[in-house]
Amino acid sequence: MFGPWLYLAWLVVGLIAWSRVRLREHSVAQTVVGAVLGAAAAGVVFPLVRGPLTAAQWTAEPLGR
Repeated sequence: MFGPWLYLAWLVVGLIAWSRVRLREHSVAQTVVGAVLGAAAAGVVFPLVRGPLTAAQWTAEPLGR
């Protein structure tokens, strides 16, 4: 559904979380909770903005394949 961009996004999230812990600005628990809350918020907002997916869209091949 999101293709390789999703992997890039998770890599960036991981690097930012690591840097926040490394700089001692946040704890590991705070970064994990922040990532979970961010993913939950995106999971709620994305369908509201985009609209519900149809059955055909769930089974469609990602772009670029």
